Amino acid sequence: MLLQQVLFYIFSALTFGSAIFLLLTKNIVRAAFSFLAVLLGVAILFVYANAEFIAVSQIMIYVGGVLVLLIFGVMLTSTYTIKENGVLSPQNLLIYAMCLSFGGILLYAFKQIVFVAPAFVPNVVVADFSLPQKVGYFLMTDFIVAFEASGILLMVALLGAATVAGRK
Repeated sequence: MLLQQVLFYIFSALTFGSAIFLLLTKNIVRAAFSFLAVLLGVAILFVYANAEFIAVSQIMIYVGGVLVLLIFGVMLTSTYTIKENGVLSPQNLLIYAMCLSFGGILLYAFKQIVFVAPAFVPNVVVADFSLPQKVGYFLMTDFIVAFEASGILLMVALLGAATVAGRK
């Protein structure tokens, strides 16, 4: 087994473990720091997928901006309440069942995918999307519909968040 494969599995397990801790913790500060570990782990996995530009963008935008803002917002808020439900409450059991069924569907879908060339196999030519110019070219030519749809979706989410936050 190659060292790159071992490191990939270690970082995948750490990212998955941090995500599970994020879902199960009741302390919001610990959840925010666990979210930091998840975002950094995903950025490392993007590096293994030869998507360095996306990894650096994720670190700068999500970790550097959004998460720091979230952590400061949580720490500067003096009071916050968490409704304590039992781990085996009926609502949580329904959520667990839905998550397991969704995970089963994803596993079935992933088994149907034929992967051609993983990033850690030597002597394999992989498309280079690491330069910002190439990413911008493909976003404005081949993927313009998805790019515009994501922009509209983000605008609708921003308007919805402003509407919800404005109501008293």
